[in-house]
Amino acid sequence: MKYPCHKLPKKQWCDHSGKGGFMGHTCIKRNLPEQNFPRDCRNEISAKEITQAVGLVIQKIDNRLVEKHRGSYIGNHETYGILAEEFNKELLDALQANDNEAFFCELIDIAVGAILGMASMYANKMKSY
Repeated sequence: MKYPCHKLPKKQWCDHSGKGGFMGHTCIKRNLPEQNFPRDCRNEISAKEITQAVGLVIQKIDNRLVEKHRGSYIGNHETYGILAEEFNKELLDALQANDNEAFFCELIDIAVGAILGMASMYANKMKSY
């Protein structure tokens, strides 16, 4: 299995066992559609596509909890650090490399990090929302 995230300059962040880095391997080889359309052209997002995206995020959350641990993030600073690395470094690297698969995988990582951050706030009883 190929891991698109390994096309990025920072290949050594994760080993093939999935235990390296924050998320381990979240990338699965996919056939993503090419996005060769004008910037002002937007396709409508269907309920099926939203369900598919949310399903992938749920699957990756489950995988992450099994591989890493079920412990909450310690606080907002840890959540921010995780999301900042995913967004400011890894997503940007994928964007600059024009790598749709790696970009897709980093979006999953960001969604997983954000949801686990929210769940951690509940677990740490920081606020009742």
